[in-house]
Amino acid sequence: MAALESLSPDQKAELLLDPSTGALENVTVVKEVLSSILKSPEEEQLEKFFEAFVEVSQEENITYITNADVRDTILNLTLTALAPKFPLFRTSDYELWFQINLVVLLASFRPSVLVVIPANLTCDSYDAILKGLEKALEVLPSEVGEELKSSIDELRQSPPEGCTPPRPVGFCKPTLVNEERLCEGVNGGPLGSQPPSSDRLCDFGISQYACSSVASSLSSGNLVTLLTCEAQSGTISSAETWKLFFQKVAGVLEDALSEYSIKNLSDGQPESRVLDAIGEVKVNSFSAAQLTDASFIGSWFQGRLRPFLPTASRDFLSCLSSKNFTCDTYQVVVQALSHQASLMEVGQKRLVLTDFVRPFLSRDDLRDPACLSKTVSSADWLEKNFGNFYVYATLEDLRTLNENFSSFESLALLSPTQVAELALSSGALNNTSQINAVFDRLEEGDAFKNVEEFLTALTTTSEIPDITPAVSDLMMNRIFVIIESKFHAFEAHDWVVWFTVKLIPILPSFTSEMLAKVTAGVNCTNYHVIVNGLSLAYSQMPVKRREEVAASLVVYVKQSVHLISQPACKQSIENDTDWLILNFGQFFTYVPYSDLAEFNISREAVFGSLSGEQKVERILTPGLVDDESAVREVFESIVHSPNKNQLDEFFEIFNSMSAQRNVSSISTAVSNIILNMTLMELANRFETFDPQTFSLWFQTYLLVFLPGIGPDSLSVIPRTISCDSYREM
Repeated sequence: MAALESLSPDQKAELLLDPSTGALENVTVVKEVLSSILKSPEEEQLEKFFEAFVEVSQEENITYITNADVRDTILNLTLTALAPKFPLFRTSDYELWFQINLVVLLASFRPSVLVVIPANLTCDSYDAILKGLEKALEVLPSEVGEELKSSIDELRQSPPEGCTPPRPVGFCKPTLVNEERLCEGVNGGPLGSQPPSSDRLCDFGISQYACSSVASSLSSGNLVTLLTCEAQSGTISSAETWKLFFQKVAGVLEDALSEYSIKNLSDGQPESRVLDAIGEVKVNSFSAAQLTDASFIGSWFQGRLRPFLPTASRDFLSCLSSKNFTCDTYQVVVQALSHQASLMEVGQKRLVLTDFVRPFLSRDDLRDPACLSKTVSSADWLEKNFGNFYVYATLEDLRTLNENFSSFESLALLSPTQVAELALSSGALNNTSQINAVFDRLEEGDAFKNVEEFLTALTTTSEIPDITPAVSDLMMNRIFVIIESKFHAFEAHDWVVWFTVKLIPILPSFTSEMLAKVTAGVNCTNYHVIVNGLSLAYSQMPVKRREEVAASLVVYVKQSVHLISQPACKQSIENDTDWLILNFGQFFTYVPYSDLAEFNISREAVFGSLSGEQKVERILTPGLVDDESAVREVFESIVHSPNKNQLDEFFEIFNSMSAQRNVSSISTAVSNIILNMTLMELANRFETFDPQTFSLWFQTYLLVFLPGIGPDSLSVIPRTISCDSYREM
């Protein structure tokens, strides 16, 4: 190491990779070597080092650096050095580094390392990185490749804008068996040279049989007994151990699997490594002719391998997707897996889709791409090629594979999540006939569960979906019929989830009749949750519905005054405003003060809690402003506001709402009060008004109030205004 500085980059690479130096087991040495290269003023030193590093790795048949600490060190130091250069990289540079230079180090490419990859990659550069990572993963043992696999998955899920990840390609990862190393220290015990008696077969573990010559003397019946015992015991052995064992019992393995497949396996499922090993010993040896023989494939996947399919690993499924099945034989495998789906965990079912079904159907080398030719409809294609696993695909997946896929034709097969995706992407949220078809599908089977899943998927995005009022009303009516019978079993959490999350997109269609049914018998805590949820939908509700909901809330509060007066229902209330918001939400705008007075709520609290828009709503709604003093009190809060723009804002809102409601006049008493108070407030501003401003106020803002104007009202107008202003007024 003393002469390190005098070594060339080539020599440093040779030093690291020379087995006699032990450098690949020494992190300190690796750091010194890499640091001497990275601190060199010659920038090309790193490139020269990796040229030699790759060449020597290939000569030494090194597929990956086995020492994780050493591998981490080289990769992290290299990526840190390259990170400032990545924004300048061309696609060819990414190909060089990720497909050649770094391949033996990429087992250490954890998801956290992805931060060094620029977000603005070109699509070609993105593809080059993914291809390199997947190339490195192909040669890694399962236990070593987990981090890299996670990085690939994460990278695939977040492609640069406008890019589509290259279709995943399945591959078979061989398990290397080193019998000498594997069996070192395995105690065969009293196994002897002959198989034990049938009642003692299970006294010995698979590793003991794998490392003994006795294995080759086992009968098919012995093997069935051992497989049964292993499944029941839950003992976990490595894929390497199982592979070695099956290699030694290869002569009777096929018969044993046939016999084992007809046993009742209720006592336990075989672990995934058993199938991994069978796959390597048997499935990987299937000939090209056998892979295209539906009867042969059926005898294996619907017969001999049936008990092992519920725990098929990602590696097994990925390898399977690379096999040269015909569409017919592929469909035999899919149906075999589908028949075992009831025994699979949800995550396992997703694996079948992501690591077998989708990669196989995405292959460019299929004679019948996506296996479309022998299907008569979208539903037929879905059933034949996805089995029970279609529910875990996205509609985007299905449309990518089958550009003619008809979602509505296949509606009966779609999961509620897929139905939600369809509703969001097809225009169904603007089409009453289509949304009716959607709910016809959701009402099949467990309607409540289906609707719950549908609404969960519909509300996963941060933006509330845009639904036309007619469709929203229809959805709310059909959903309410389904969920109404469940309200009695709702707990506090359920009220929160349904009324502040799931129903939010359609709560503007929630009627007063529905509210009366929902609030019947609820306690104050759950009532407050319902009010809060409805209040979130207040601005999207038609005015008439706001009035009706407000009236329904008044009925509940009056009938439940004994409940809402209890200390437990008033814990977060510090003043009258808090009480109003908690018990009426934004709907207190439409509650007459005469009703609120029954609860000892002051006028000041009511009018002081109103926003500018709510004040306009209250004035425009007949019966809400009880008398002249109430009108004066509401309007005084506007003209005396510290916000000097509030008067102008009031009339802008008033003008807009009047047009929406088609209001051409209001009561004389209300009109006179607002007109006179407004003119008095404007008196000091008239001097600054130009003709356009006079036009705005007298031809727009005050138009509906002018029928009540009198000579006294005009006395506040300065006599010094211009002729143009006079004419506008």
